[in-house]
Amino acid sequence: MLEKLRKLSANFRNTSESEPDKEWERLKNERNEQFKTFSNGVKSINKSNIDDYFNLANEWLKSYPEGCQEETIKESQEIIDNLCKTFQADSNKSKSDILLILQKISDIYKNIDRKNSKYSPLWNEIKYQLSNLDIAVPIKDLHLHNVDFSNSKFKPPAGFESCKFSGECRFWRGSSEGGFFIKSSEIAGKMIFISFDFFGYAEFSDLDISYQDAFAFMFAHFYENSVFDEIRFSEDCRDGMYTSMNAAYFSNKHDHTFRPESAFERTRMGEVTFEGVTKLLPSGAGLFNPDTGEDDIKILPRQKQQGIEPN
Repeated sequence: MLEKLRKLSANFRNTSESEPDKEWERLKNERNEQFKTFSNGVKSINKSNIDDYFNLANEWLKSYPEGCQEETIKESQEIIDNLCKTFQADSNKSKSDILLILQKISDIYKNIDRKNSKYSPLWNEIKYQLSNLDIAVPIKDLHLHNVDFSNSKFKPPAGFESCKFSGECRFWRGSSEGGFFIKSSEIAGKMIFISFDFFGYAEFSDLDISYQDAFAFMFAHFYENSVFDEIRFSEDCRDGMYTSMNAAYFSNKHDHTFRPESAFERTRMGEVTFEGVTKLLPSGAGLFNPDTGEDDIKILPRQKQQGIEPN
């Protein structure tokens, strides 16, 4: 199937100067029919058909006429959306199958900037909807771009180590049932943890950050000990963690560490007292009682029940 599409693409490139519209329409129809036949035959996700999904998407992105860039992105995105939906609905997927897709995503973005890469820069526009999953595997040495883990549950030993994040990676309304960590990693995009519940120990450490305003923890709740340590910002990120902790809530029964001072100095660290317990927190953050759910709501109006969603 892919070989046939490659021949059609080659024919399109060879004849596009004389009959661009006709050849493009013919190629689009062939691609769509081939994908329809392929996707209808996929019952469960495995390494082989994951490769096919990405190869089919790549055929759109690497060969298209001038002025059709948005159309090719749309067609490729629909293929990736189909993959993600099929994976989410696959009742036979194992807890480690998520790695098959994440490793393929990583392969693209580790190689996209290399000379003569087979991956078009248009892959930077593609998003991966991997929400509502149970993730119970450690994720290591991957480059994740525009991955949406919203509403997913992270279970031990899930966490991220030696990874790179770019684009916009979402963890909106997710939760961790045990310890959760992102460590020894590079943050080159937006990390959204709005309304995330850290039910276990949380660690963000040894991070190199090259994206201004990289984190958003609004209405996140840290139920146990948390550590933010060894956080380093590039020269372009002069605000540090300035807005990251607005309306984030930390347990008044546990310890919370924020280092080094240079990463948090713009947040104007200050003491917050709730139920007779005082903690040193970044400005904008509050305390809550993890046993009762009651919190110090003097920072912002009570909006967390209104289902605030990131843009």
